[in-house]
Amino acid sequence: MPVWKNLWVEPDASFAPAKGGEDNDQQVEVQVSGLLCHRLCVVRVQRALARQPGVVSATALPGEGRFLVRYRDQPELEGLRRAVLRQVVLRRLRRLLSSVGRLASG
Repeated sequence: MPVWKNLWVEPDASFAPAKGGEDNDQQVEVQVSGLLCHRLCVVRVQRALARQPGVVSATALPGEGRFLVRYRDQPELEGLRRAVLRQVVLRRLRRLLSSVGRLASG
């Protein structure tokens, strides 16, 4: 089911270190804002994260737009961010709507 309130949110991805990890793997939590759909968007983002160089696995966490990425070689965070944003539905239109909303409110 679409989350229409997120239509007005400019999509973005932020990163936070995560504790734990198996073997010599390290982890980072990725928070994605502005997902319009639940299952489809989550699967698309999860696959995009898992395909990045150095990433061992990507897992969707409970809660809207949260993912745990395990890696051996430090992935380029900007590369992860770009991979995520390419999966966000209607990204360009939503960026425009977000800008219009900011102009109208301020």
